[in-house]
Amino acid sequence: MTTEDLLTRTLTGVTETTEYPTTPMATVVARSRAIRGGRRRRVAALTAAAVVVAGGVSATLLLGHGGDSTPGPAGPLGELPQGAAPQLDYLDGDTFVASTGVRVSSPTFGRAVNAVRSQGGVLVTSRGTTRHPNLSISVVTGGVTTRLGCGASSFAVPSDGGDPVYWLADGCQPASGGSLVQGDARTPTPQGATFAPVGLTNGGVVVFTVSLGLHLPSHALVIPPGHRAAVPLRLGMPTAASAAGGLVAGKARDFQRSAVVDATTGAVLWRTAPAWTLQKFSASGRYVAGIQSVGVQPSADVGDIVGVWDAATGHPVLQKGLPGLIVDAEGWEGDDALLVVAEDRDGQEAILRVGLDGSVTRTTPVVRGVPRPAEGRPPLATLRLAATP
Repeated sequence: MTTEDLLTRTLTGVTETTEYPTTPMATVVARSRAIRGGRRRRVAALTAAAVVVAGGVSATLLLGHGGDSTPGPAGPLGELPQGAAPQLDYLDGDTFVASTGVRVSSPTFGRAVNAVRSQGGVLVTSRGTTRHPNLSISVVTGGVTTRLGCGASSFAVPSDGGDPVYWLADGCQPASGGSLVQGDARTPTPQGATFAPVGLTNGGVVVFTVSLGLHLPSHALVIPPGHRAAVPLRLGMPTAASAAGGLVAGKARDFQRSAVVDATTGAVLWRTAPAWTLQKFSASGRYVAGIQSVGVQPSADVGDIVGVWDAATGHPVLQKGLPGLIVDAEGWEGDDALLVVAEDRDGQEAILRVGLDGSVTRTTPVVRGVPRPAEGRPPLATLRLAATP
């Protein structure tokens, strides 16, 4: 039996044994787009199926001034002290900035929804163009872009620096099949669904399968290597995986809460309170971070909240409010600090470092975001964190 046959059987089996009401994909997409549009004015969809994380409302804590005497832009971001440069890769307009400080510029990076370093260069998922309207995957090497084809925008990044896993369609037609690609290895996937990689565990690749028709509903799965059946996860949509801890985080099936599940059995270990969206695990897998979004608010004292929990137990470690800011795209620097992309009420952006002690500093200068184009299509943010494990 081929891998594709096993994946098809697993997906069909999950569908036949589902005992909970399945949310129509169109409803999820519509709700996600509405929330995302109010939360951040200039960010693209995260997957080819346009499935994005949901936010909510909450009370916030006040953030004191950092005492930075360096002249800078007005507003909450300009008042924060400047700290060390980010220890993660990120995108600054049309430039890819490595954690080592090396900068590479290419027009491809200016259109990038996501990017990650690989053995052959920088893998990039870009928004469509007139010639190629779907999300496209390319590799940038020495400033030269080579288009690989169409696919999902997410990458599953190994912690050992190996090649990331991505999904590449056989063609650019919505109903075409495809493969999960990692270096020279390819795992065929059934036709009728996009497989968006989320992360890697010891058991395999964590993916979100998004149905492109009525053949299969959407599911969160762990696809093991070789010829073994996939493991269904009791999640509505996975957002991160921990290879060290064998855990997967994501939106719960009701899409109101987030949850952490066991990657081996798919069983739920704990859930958050409503409105939290869990994102990345720390390097050791000890912690998991999340964001509670309140969107654009009229009051300067209201802003998004960054949270940290013990990944195994769900015990809260940190909740830090960021008044006047909307935040996105968390990434961990080891186990000690989080990086978040923040935007203030004046449309200015910076990457912030949030320590587990509650400290908040800027890791980049404050930059002005790209204005909304006349046709109303939201452009990408100027600053974007690259994909991380």
